[in-house]
Amino acid sequence: MAWRGAGKAASWMALAACCGLASCGGGQGTPSDGAADQIGADSGGPDAAPSSCASPAASPGPPCAGGGACAPPLVFQGRSFEVTPGPGSEVVIADFNGDGRLDIAVNSINLDPFVILYTSTVDILLGFGDGAFEARDRFEGGGGSLRAGDLDRDGHTDLVMVSESGAGIEVGKIGVSVLLGDGHGSFRVPPFAMVDSGQTTVASALFGTAIADLNGDGAPDLVVGNGGPSTVSVLLGRGDGTFPVARSFDVAGGPAAILVGDLNGDGAPDLAVPNDGARADGAGRVSLLLGSGDGAFRAGPPIDLPFVPAAAVAGDLDGDGKLDLALVARTGAGLVLLGKGDGTFRAQPVFSFAGPFADRVTWCPPRPALPEAPAIDFRPFIIAMADLNGDRRPDLAVADFSTLSLAPGNGDGTFQVAQTFFAGSPNSLATADLDGDCRTDLVVGGTDYGSISILLAGEGALVCAR
Repeated sequence: MAWRGAGKAASWMALAACCGLASCGGGQGTPSDGAADQIGADSGGPDAAPSSCASPAASPGPPCAGGGACAPPLVFQGRSFEVTPGPGSEVVIADFNGDGRLDIAVNSINLDPFVILYTSTVDILLGFGDGAFEARDRFEGGGGSLRAGDLDRDGHTDLVMVSESGAGIEVGKIGVSVLLGDGHGSFRVPPFAMVDSGQTTVASALFGTAIADLNGDGAPDLVVGNGGPSTVSVLLGRGDGTFPVARSFDVAGGPAAILVGDLNGDGAPDLAVPNDGARADGAGRVSLLLGSGDGAFRAGPPIDLPFVPAAAVAGDLDGDGKLDLALVARTGAGLVLLGKGDGTFRAQPVFSFAGPFADRVTWCPPRPALPEAPAIDFRPFIIAMADLNGDRRPDLAVADFSTLSLAPGNGDGTFQVAQTFFAGSPNSLATADLDGDCRTDLVVGGTDYGSISILLAGEGALVCAR
């Protein structure tokens, strides 16, 4: 089965433009009521347009009420794509068959009550380069977070899933399931591995997984956040797709995400781990683990937060070449920490990701239009960073179980009023240019039970094929 997006004509339902909003214009968005790569983030895929895309000058868009300039409106054309039914679908985007076009991998956790060990079904959707995809193969693996990378250094993209104890994994072990790619869109599945974590207990849930070379040997390593004992586990790879042993490092609380990058400018990868903080006031922290370049880490000064973070992402939000952090709470509050390049950060004012609701997607086949903005209990737990409107400034996308909210960036670490729309029941987000038009598109995992949604950015018409 395939579907194709043809052309970029103008038969779209337009966005409610930012410029009609009284609170729009150069600021950080609506104040929150509740609170004063190599980057390994949880967005699940690349967030940059292909290198063949030109880099036009930033276009600020029309003037806003009250002064300033609004970002160009965010509009999408969308289609759901059937995958293996199952909750907790995650998506990653990569070229799995070596044709230079981006493909999609989706894992769906199988929660069979008669099976102790959770497993995942991984669907591979091969891209045509124009926003169309075709289901190719389906593979079985261990349940857990899905990530992509060249794990055995053969030049082909592989997949890995990491799972926790309590899902059939022995106490003190971390489950690692690897799918080794052959470069043609197929995968070899080695035996499921249980890696010694180096501690007597392992979390009943894992929060955040990242892939990066942490010890400089050229082999990808894994970092996993453990929710129960408040640690992160570093699994150093051999370069053959195996991870024989893990070493754990303490953080201040249960991790919400794992972010990897050089935070202090010494050339070695560091870890930023937003967590629940275990603080008396109930708020969270960001634990910093500064890398030595050999896979070991030492604790840096923690950063107190005004809320408990639900998700986080890292990138350069203000254009100074230094890594910044963006965090979101389940209340919808957002916070940006601007990096100084020396391992310290400057907090920006808290803002809200809750914005005006409107239909922002033209669906194929068409879906009934909502007559008015519904009441939304917005509780986001997913965040992604990418230039979503083509102005060369990073934007933020957050989601909860029913809603996507997109906040256009001003390029200085502040954001305009978010634009919000229904997106089924998101469980993960991935961003990339899927149709070669140099615009960033979205893939939303878990949009419906047994499906994902592909949202192609820009004005256009969608031609459906069954």
